[in-house]
Amino acid sequence: MNAFLNRAPLLVPFAAFLVTLAVMPAGIRWLHRLKFGQNIRDDGPQAHMSKSGTPTMGGIIFIPLALAFGLLYEMLHGLGGGRGIGNLSWALAAFTFAGMSIGWLDDYRSIRGGRSLGLKAREKMAMQVLVSAVFLLAVHWITAGGPPANILQAARGESAVDWAGSPSAMPFRWLLLLIVTVWLINSANIADGLDGLASAQAVVAILALMLWRFPSFIIGGAPAGVFLAFSMVACLLAFLWFNGPPARVFMGDTGSIALGCFVAGLGMMTVPLWVLLLITGMWSLESLSVVIQVLYFKATGGKRIFRMAPIHHHFELAGWPETAVTLRFVIASVLLGLFLPALVAGFLR
Repeated sequence: MNAFLNRAPLLVPFAAFLVTLAVMPAGIRWLHRLKFGQNIRDDGPQAHMSKSGTPTMGGIIFIPLALAFGLLYEMLHGLGGGRGIGNLSWALAAFTFAGMSIGWLDDYRSIRGGRSLGLKAREKMAMQVLVSAVFLLAVHWITAGGPPANILQAARGESAVDWAGSPSAMPFRWLLLLIVTVWLINSANIADGLDGLASAQAVVAILALMLWRFPSFIIGGAPAGVFLAFSMVACLLAFLWFNGPPARVFMGDTGSIALGCFVAGLGMMTVPLWVLLLITGMWSLESLSVVIQVLYFKATGGKRIFRMAPIHHHFELAGWPETAVTLRFVIASVLLGLFLPALVAGFLR
């Protein structure tokens, strides 16, 4: 069995895609029966009001499948146990599952409350800070005093966690990693406002991280998290089959917070911090637009820079069709994720 899987490393992600594709219709009907429909903000774009009632919480379907298929392959491939890269994969899976649980609670409260508000901001932030801190410390503990987390570290420079050093010796660096992790989680959550946008951007980000660590395949075999990443991309593509415009299902905070955890976590243990920030640049732009809008609104007594924040709604209200906004934002994500890091790295060499 192992020999067969070694010859067909993409078999399990392909199976993950087919299973998710087959399960999603039943999952959508199940969400319908539970009356888990999306509540649309009254102050949002009026074109979105027709989406009210569309099943949400779709992340509860594809996230567990992606984690299960990815961990299954890593165990069969000999990466699932012991100290080192196998445990890194389990830490990433646990971090993602924790993010999914936070998102589920937020979605559940929102749906049961009959409005698009779930957890209070401070409650959600406290949970995200807690699980992010535990994940970062777990990654440090797994890799400290042992071999590098992956061969790519030697080929392309340190990962974000390796750069941070010891938590006790480098507290400011660790605080920066924690801030960036929570920032990216919330940015993924904010980006999930158009059909197919956050899921397509997550696919681009994960593939960009995998491309960055591709030399490790050549030098030393599969690094930590790679099969989780392949399975997540496969399940996301199957979800996009139903989430693309017009969406039949939304991932909800259940999916977007989990994806934020997955991309941030994979990036923290894989690439230098500046690379992760470039790859996820469009997510950060979404969050920055909200911050700028709020600060400017308060400073000017009610004036706005953008027609609406986050910025994807600004372009909608400027007359761009929703599909055009999604497509152009994904193209920008490809440029930032796949081309710009390589270009910058070439100048830094």
